Amino acid sequence: MWKLILLAPLAGLFGCGHDCNLMYAPDQLSIAFDPEITAQGSWRFELSVDVYAECEVELPVPDPSNMDYTPCGGAGGVDLRFSEDGLAVTDLVIGDEAPATVTLTVLFDGSLVYEETLTPAYDVDEPNGAGCGERYSTEVTVEVPEP
Repeated sequence: MWKLILLAPLAGLFGCGHDCNLMYAPDQLSIAFDPEITAQGSWRFELSVDVYAECEVELPVPDPSNMDYTPCGGAGGVDLRFSEDGLAVTDLVIGDEAPATVTLTVLFDGSLVYEETLTPAYDVDEPNGAGCGERYSTEVTVEVPEP
């Protein structure tokens, strides 16, 4: 028993003192549309970050249950999200990245309706425990005018 008592203080000298949780917690930038985009027609969303991504959708979405998180061409981790009924675009999400700036261009039936370079301010947390890696995330709200 006395051997165990002598070794216990030495245990704190080895390792970080806690286990890191291994849950997937990617960086994320969410661009919310307020009000939601509802005009029926052909919408195109272009993102210029470190890579270029574009998303094209026709509203209303014919089967929103199959298009809940539609990937956008040109870049992995970019998703366009819709309302449950498929009548509105609710937000655009860039996952696995926390870009310092992103340019969002929105076209309706081929005409420019919105363009802005966003500089998000990120919240930083450590979802896997202190010292186990930081995650940067935020939501930016933009108002895209109705065409």
